[in-house]
Amino acid sequence: MIGAKDWTATLYQRSGAAVWGIPVASFCGLLWRIADRDLPLGHSDRERRKFLESLQLEDLALAHACAEGTAAAWDRFFQRYQPMLHAAALLLCHDEAAAEEMVGLLIGDLYGSALGRDGRRRSKLAAYSGRGTLAAWLRATLGQMCIDRHRAARRYTTLEDALPQLCGGDVPDAGRWIDARLAPAVEDLLRELPAESRLLLKAHYLDGMTFAEIGRLLGLHESSVSRRTNRLVAFLRRSLLRRLQQRGMSVAAARQALSSDVRRIGADIEGTLLQRMEEV
Repeated sequence: MIGAKDWTATLYQRSGAAVWGIPVASFCGLLWRIADRDLPLGHSDRERRKFLESLQLEDLALAHACAEGTAAAWDRFFQRYQPMLHAAALLLCHDEAAAEEMVGLLIGDLYGSALGRDGRRRSKLAAYSGRGTLAAWLRATLGQMCIDRHRAARRYTTLEDALPQLCGGDVPDAGRWIDARLAPAVEDLLRELPAESRLLLKAHYLDGMTFAEIGRLLGLHESSVSRRTNRLVAFLRRSLLRRLQQRGMSVAAARQALSSDVRRIGADIEGTLLQRMEEV
């Protein structure tokens, strides 16, 4: 049986964190914080190990080193990701000058132009958790910046009004009792979604963007965005059904709960999604 110290040391070696001068204790502490934040309460050591082994460890080490201001890490970052970011921004903005501006703004956030109360830079890269590739996280972050700019010119739409598909299409009788286990199950599931999925939900349901508009922003065909959204909503419903049963509901009761009006279930869907998007 491999002890926790041994397998965390193995993860450290796999990450290549030593190349950037990150101490073992510092990197393992980072892994522990990510697990404590993203895993459900009461998780076992086996679940924690499996979760941490699934992370993009090399990307996580590079992002952490950049967040700490390591010059060599930033050299590697620019070499590996700057061409990709410029190409993605050009695809999103359709204008060379605007693309350069967006990349410049993003790099400023990633480097950490703002200072915290302790006087240290606050790098947006510190929010990267390694659950997806750093390249995908960067594209989602860039896309979010473009969507925020787009949203400023649009009417604000609440997610509660725009996402009835999440918990059923029909609005039930207003007096019907709603099981209290539904709200935390919905919020927990939204918190666990990867950045790309949260971005898609926010763009379409919170910001009211059409599939065609999202496609133009992300460089995808409208039909691809539609399929991804439909698959995501179907995944949310399947996952909620399973989680409600894990919380002690029968299949019939869980299905009845999923037919509830999303505006009445008591879940802070909009707040939860926005909170998670702040990490993107």
